Amino acid sequence: MAKVPRSRVVKKAKAGSSLLEALKFINLAQKKDGLPWESHCQLQNGMALATNGVLTVGHKIEEDIHIAPHTETLMKALAKCGQSLTLTQQTDALLVVQSDKLRANIPCADIKIMPALYPDKQVAVLTSAISTAFGLLAPLINEGETRTALTGVLLQANTVTATNGHAIVEYWHGIDLPPGLIVPRASALAVFKCGKNLSGFGFSDKSVTFYFDDESFIKSSLIDAKFPNTDKLFKKEYIYLPLPEEFFNAVDSVASFIDSETGSVIFHDKKIKTSLYSHKGASYEVEDLPELAEGMGVSVKLLNLCRKAMTQADFKSEHDSIQFIGENTRGKIMLLKFRDVQI
Repeated sequence: MAKVPRSRVVKKAKAGSSLLEALKFINLAQKKDGLPWESHCQLQNGMALATNGVLTVGHKIEEDIHIAPHTETLMKALAKCGQSLTLTQQTDALLVVQSDKLRANIPCADIKIMPALYPDKQVAVLTSAISTAFGLLAPLINEGETRTALTGVLLQANTVTATNGHAIVEYWHGIDLPPGLIVPRASALAVFKCGKNLSGFGFSDKSVTFYFDDESFIKSSLIDAKFPNTDKLFKKEYIYLPLPEEFFNAVDSVASFIDSETGSVIFHDKKIKTSLYSHKGASYEVEDLPELAEGMGVSVKLLNLCRKAMTQADFKSEHDSIQFIGENTRGKIMLLKFRDVQI
């Protein structure tokens, strides 16, 4: 007769176990359904680990356990626990969660066939300036972009840069890092949205790891491409002036009147306008508003993507773009030939 493995009680704890918080964090890299490694995490060696092929995420746990439970099912069970809970590893394929009158059976994958998950070795100290930069720049990236290099943010010594080909923002973080690390948009957003304090950094030729001060980490694959040389865009000396106080309020006020075929506004006669003609669209008076080059307009979508990086701008030095700076930022928005669509 085959020997039945003896059940093993793993832990008793109060509700709100740190295990649930760890699972919420690593769920960044999980799906409800999919291949075993996409939907099941690994609990081993004092860590909860998960991957989706691009992101690999880890979080310290207290439980002494070696099993690969279905992540979402385990999270649901832990969230329903009462004042105390017990985890029992019945077999390699079954984890039981019990709390008061609740008993939940958690299916598990064979941990022996799961991929080995580990971070890059930490080689540098990071600050949360990196996550701030990711949160500011990642929305600029066009998810439908076909140019591979532009689907991520460029992380390198002192700066993070993102561009969609029509606007560019560079953020100064001031940390000495390796050159040419293109971090996928989703990975950059994951680092930003997790809300944890960055503490360390590691990398290889194919990956980068961000360490946090609670010993958790997010590891991301890198985009294998060459980011365009954007330094040449900032060679010229510009004359930056503070944006008029009502600038973005004016943009917001006329936005719903913009023709869908132009998507742009013009700055003319101390007004932000949606049309060249006074009997069309809408306009908003703005004191001390510089004019754009004659016949040129600017996309409101691009303005809104860059607005948190803009406090001062130069509207006059270039006929085809607006240059701007902000707190630790600089950037450029390309202008468009403005034309009214006849109604």
